[in-house]
Amino acid sequence: MSMGRFKTEYLFLLVGANPLPNYVASLLLAKEGGKVILLHSRGTGMVAKNIERAIKDKKVPVATEMWEIDETDGVRIAQKLEKDIFPTLDAPSSVGLHYTGGTKSMAVHAYRALEKHAYEKEIPAVFSYLDARTLSLVFNLSDGSSTKREPVREKVKISIEELMALHGYRIVSSVREPLFPAQAKKLANLYHQGIRSREEVEREFLAGFDKGYTSIGEVADGEGIDRGRLNGWVADNHWLEHYVFWAVQEIAGSVGIHDWACEIKPASTSAAVSKRDSQGKDFEVDVVAMRGYQLYAISCTTFRGKQNCKRKLFEAYVRASQMGGDEARIGLVCCSDDPALVQQEIEEDWFTEGRVRVFGREDLADLPEKLRDWFEST
Repeated sequence: MSMGRFKTEYLFLLVGANPLPNYVASLLLAKEGGKVILLHSRGTGMVAKNIERAIKDKKVPVATEMWEIDETDGVRIAQKLEKDIFPTLDAPSSVGLHYTGGTKSMAVHAYRALEKHAYEKEIPAVFSYLDARTLSLVFNLSDGSSTKREPVREKVKISIEELMALHGYRIVSSVREPLFPAQAKKLANLYHQGIRSREEVEREFLAGFDKGYTSIGEVADGEGIDRGRLNGWVADNHWLEHYVFWAVQEIAGSVGIHDWACEIKPASTSAAVSKRDSQGKDFEVDVVAMRGYQLYAISCTTFRGKQNCKRKLFEAYVRASQMGGDEARIGLVCCSDDPALVQQEIEEDWFTEGRVRVFGREDLADLPEKLRDWFEST
């Protein structure tokens, strides 16, 4: 089904806490040369500004405009639209309302006001929301036709940088190529076999080179790697992140992943943040992949205890949900001998069925294929 029939000259967006659905709608539903009107409450003004900035940075050929409206008072919402906003529209040929964001009151009264305006002006109106469960746009048209549904995940490609910028972050640092993937794979096989002593890990790592290195320091000097970074890579098990990152890279083309990175350190672009946050130290994402506009975030740990694994996954779940909304999918690669139990308890405790996946020690040997199955099943 073509998206053309759903595009409108004036597209109204109800801005909520998560900017992603509205950004997707602006890219798909605004006619070239038209206008996107961001309706926000006092509390979501910054979110609206981030969406507006993202549209401009993307060079979408539309104008943008922001209006603050009441988030709870239906009468004031309708009056704002009818008396202040609609009179500014320059004889529109079509209007649209995307209401994934905003409060229920905003959605109901904006819908009714726009429906009435379209009827009086005898112009078509398109009403839509983004269904996170099916990654589809759902449409109701003013012509009385039945509800339409259009899958859209593959129609919009959003980069990691775009997603971060939508939430007011810039990326301070990230890794785009895995470090020593062959050696990381060797270490993953060690853990798969149940061997995890520091001595054996270091021995296996050194054996992965044919230059006769006898210490991690020699490897760092010989391969041009910072000693501190490489020591953390081995001793603090950062190799697992790079192994997972390599596995994602291996399957990216076959499952529709168009952007991926690891060790992502964001920093807020707001001047009001603390010094600690402005340095990008408040959080770090182990491995991220973008599939259309859908975020996949994978947390990595060599922990095998259930509580430690659940804590690690919870941190990733909270952050990924903030960034990617209900569409986000969250994975944990760990060394648990019973990842199914960890996943079951998480789904029962957090009501996250279908959104999380836990990979354990047995999955390490053939992780690319296990990740492929996960991506294809979602």
